[in-house]
Amino acid sequence: MTASVLGLIIAVSIYDIFILVTVGLLIYYRNDPFFAHRNILITTIIGLTSAVLLPVVVFIPYIPCWLFLYLVNLLFPLIFICFTGKVIQLTFLYYSTQAKLSRSEDYASSETSQTILANPGANVFYRYQRYFNNYVWLTWCGVELTLYLILISIILFTAPSLPTDFSDIQTIAFSPTLICYSFHILIQWPIFIWYLRYVNDAFHIRFGLLLMELMEIVSIVGLILRVTIDYIKEHWEIYAIYCAVRIILVHIAVLVVPLCRRPRTPKAVDPFHPCYDISSLLSIMKDPVLYEDFKQFALRVFAVENTLFYRRCMDLKAASNSVITNKKEVYNIYNIFIRPNSEMEINITEDVQDQISFALMKPHHDGYPMDLFDRAMNQVLDIIYHDIFPRYLAYKNRLPV
Repeated sequence: MTASVLGLIIAVSIYDIFILVTVGLLIYYRNDPFFAHRNILITTIIGLTSAVLLPVVVFIPYIPCWLFLYLVNLLFPLIFICFTGKVIQLTFLYYSTQAKLSRSEDYASSETSQTILANPGANVFYRYQRYFNNYVWLTWCGVELTLYLILISIILFTAPSLPTDFSDIQTIAFSPTLICYSFHILIQWPIFIWYLRYVNDAFHIRFGLLLMELMEIVSIVGLILRVTIDYIKEHWEIYAIYCAVRIILVHIAVLVVPLCRRPRTPKAVDPFHPCYDISSLLSIMKDPVLYEDFKQFALRVFAVENTLFYRRCMDLKAASNSVITNKKEVYNIYNIFIRPNSEMEINITEDVQDQISFALMKPHHDGYPMDLFDRAMNQVLDIIYHDIFPRYLAYKNRLPV
């Protein structure tokens, strides 16, 4: 390797780091007048690849071939099991939220399809729910892992010896990993991430899946580099040309194109008036339109039972005078929200739960007292005020939660 080629590689790596840090700061401080965040994915993939290629080329020959072979081959089953676990977690949250809604008599008819999506109009989980259940994904995981292990076993047991050099023809042992990785990265991941594009990431499911995908991409890139290491070391001039072309393309994509594009004028958005105080929260709970929006947000963060309980208690008290005469609604609220192990059991203390249970056991011929659910309402309101309401305000005002 000549000094000029080495200097070019080091300069490209420094430029990559500079671009990544600059774009990262723009996104972090939300000062992005040229929409550089639209190029962050391409820049990150290309930049990191070039930035780490030099140390990879220098140090990877010291990794034994058989060790690299087993590490890469064993990594795929682990990643795929984690992927299936994330899918099962998502389907469990989806169906548990749907079950909660179906148990609420006043809301079941109109809200079974709202689930956990940020955009209810694009409810892909509801339209394709037959594909998103634990049985399907466990079956798919078992079939794919079985085929993968069969391929690995056939190749390893039929080979006369384990490869000691990557120039050896026995590197066909990598073919199962290459096939599975390619299928997973190019076909499975894009389809599943497309399904998740409108899902609110309250439990960081999408983030975890993207991290696993990044691990797969790094693995397959490392495998390709390890296989082609001898060719790269013999043809540094070709790599130098690649670096020069790549730095020009990245410069155009990240700096030239955004600068030439006419900046978009942001649309005027009405500010969200409620502030973080208890009176604003109560006004939202009383207003039908504001409550509907707030309830949809609580639904997406898997806390809809709190808002449903509080609103139904408010409506029950508003429809009563000195005592509560609607005994059917009282028992409905108890069976849905307060009874132990109910589908939408709210998080209240045991003494409050026992107090309401004992009060319902006593005969009340004229009706139940108006303060029957008051202690439970206060505890639920405290949860809403300190947990759901701050995140709702941050979401409406586009602030970090």
